Amino acid sequence: MEEVLGRKVSAYLSDIDTTANVAAIVFTMEPLPESGRVAVADVG
Repeated sequence: MEEVLGRKVSAYLSDIDTTANVAAIVFTMEPLPESGRVAVADVG
């Protein structure tokens, strides 16, 4: 994860529910430094 994104992982959580047959992994990344830039996504 760190190599792909170029950011450090600060924490992660994982769990499996065998009854529902699902699994989840959540990564929390270190914050990016502020650049002062503002970006707007084009969703249209």
